[in-house]
Amino acid sequence: MKIINKTVSYLREVYAEMKRVDWPNKQAVYNSTKVVVVISLVLAGILAIIDTGLTEGLRYLLGFTS
Repeated sequence: MKIINKTVSYLREVYAEMKRVDWPNKQAVYNSTKVVVVISLVLAGILAIIDTGLTEGLRYLLGFTS
């Protein structure tokens, strides 16, 4: 029975804490999501350029040019 009491107590504390959380509104979540997507796309583009440059540079150095 001790584990049941601990579990119930824990769940009550979690519920009380969740009521105190300051949840963001829909517009804030939307704006944050846009920022994450844009930054991810920019970084993916930069990494693609770097990868292509390094690949072509290595091919040139090793004499695998076509």
